[in-house]
Amino acid sequence: MKSILRQSILLSLILGSSSAFVSPASTSSTCNTANAKPPSTAHRFDKPRFVQGASPSIGRNGLPLFAKKKKDPTAGKSGKIQVKLLKHIAGTGSAGDVIMVAPAFFANKLQKTGSAVKITDEEVQKGNAEKAENEADAKALANDLKEKFAEIALDMPRKVGPDGKLFGGISYKC
Repeated sequence: MKSILRQSILLSLILGSSSAFVSPASTSSTCNTANAKPPSTAHRFDKPRFVQGASPSIGRNGLPLFAKKKKDPTAGKSGKIQVKLLKHIAGTGSAGDVIMVAPAFFANKLQKTGSAVKITDEEVQKGNAEKAENEADAKALANDLKEKFAEIALDMPRKVGPDGKLFGGISYKC
């Protein structure tokens, strides 16, 4: 008797009956599962989970499952990208260096810390041209200063010994 009562209670819960208690006399009328109606609330999985007309290998967002990621167009043949370091990184380079690094290393370490930026070949060529121009200007300035210093004669009177050698050393107090 108790087992029939338990079964009827479970059936009423499953079928969504309004009363949770079913008397043993009424078990025969409620146990008829052929006339049972599904619960009134729609289940959240009633709709198909993939895109209409797509094969089952298509994921939820309409993208193929296990698809390879698209390659970075700025990456070279080896899969590495060119970056310019903004800070000194131990074991990698110093500020201003243009180096090739793996895209994951750039994204996970260099970009997050603001230590580097991506750079294109054109930007590298512009940077090299500016660097060469600055070096030429610095060399011209150094040559001008060299000529000016060559014209200057500097005499400092000091006591010397009989051999013509200085006593002691020259200090800032002269």
